[in-house]
Amino acid sequence: MKLTNQQIALIDETLVLNGVTYDDIKLEVTDHIASEIEFIMEENTLSFEENLKMVFKKWESQLKPTTYGLWLGYAYTGPKMVMDKMVDLTKSELKWGLSLAFFSTLIIWLIYKTDNNASILLVFGMLLRTLLFIVAVTIIYFRVTLSKSKAKTIYSTLFNRRFYITLLFSIQIFSTIFRAVPLNKSIESKVLMLVFPFLFILFSINSLRILYNHYKIEEKLSISNS
Repeated sequence: MKLTNQQIALIDETLVLNGVTYDDIKLEVTDHIASEIEFIMEENTLSFEENLKMVFKKWESQLKPTTYGLWLGYAYTGPKMVMDKMVDLTKSELKWGLSLAFFSTLIIWLIYKTDNNASILLVFGMLLRTLLFIVAVTIIYFRVTLSKSKAKTIYSTLFNRRFYITLLFSIQIFSTIFRAVPLNKSIESKVLMLVFPFLFILFSINSLRILYNHYKIEEKLSISNS
């Protein structure tokens, strides 16, 4: 039995009442719940409302308020299905970022050892400052663009949460408040310090990748509503 638009809208409203306010999660879960209800309505004579309660009872564990402490912040809580996806994105990003930052720093170390010239580290430091400036400008541009978006997704939420951290760190590096290559340290320390701006550049690039996923969801919503 195919559900009506009004019945699907009721599923959507029930999800919102249970804290699922993200359009990408609602889009995915509404489809699953609607399919379950359509299936069991073929098997019983209960009303739509009764079947809706029955199905949501099965989803109760996934709608339970959950927090992941340091991973997302102790004050940040939401339905388990939402928090699970957010924390998975955060963990995946951390592994990806640390790996690339390590190998990038290793490459710089090998270049320095081959050339044996400390001035090459200063060149890398200048390059990192330039990249961070470009990152900061790009982040600001997309933050302004995102403010005009009508959709709310876990991707836009994560991007917004990290916006000020990204911007602040970029400004600190670019303005030399925090030097990418400290002048009064040993060569080894200078090389190791490069991991932080590298990691942050990769972190910022991944923020833009996350935002790209938001716009893909927004496009999908626009097509489904047309």
